[in-house]
Amino acid sequence: MIKLIDFSIKYSRFFFILWLSIIFYGCLLPSNDIPKVRIPNIDKIVHLCFYVGFTYLLRGATIKKLKAIYVLIIALGFGIGIEVLQQLLPVNRSASIADVAANTIGAIIGLVLFKILYKKSRLSKS
Repeated sequence: MIKLIDFSIKYSRFFFILWLSIIFYGCLLPSNDIPKVRIPNIDKIVHLCFYVGFTYLLRGATIKKLKAIYVLIIALGFGIGIEVLQQLLPVNRSASIADVAANTIGAIIGLVLFKILYKKSRLSKS
């Protein structure tokens, strides 16, 4: 467990930028290019997972610079910004409050997960 969290913090800036690129691409991809999957609410699950990773990696990248609440605000702002772009850009997608809710839940889970793993890694080192 110690090595996982240390690796995560050490490389989190790189992985955060990579993850951010994946979110950006996935959320702004024209709807016609998205494969159709017949799993109920799969898009909400994807949003939730995107934002678990987003906040986990951002928190790791900014552990000594930003408080967790600011990481959450950044994640929520980014999520709302993506929804606005989906509405404004000609990608045949629309903004959704349910997506923002899934993003928010994912962001909170990501922060809680980071806190648990970070605390365990610090306790086991002492």
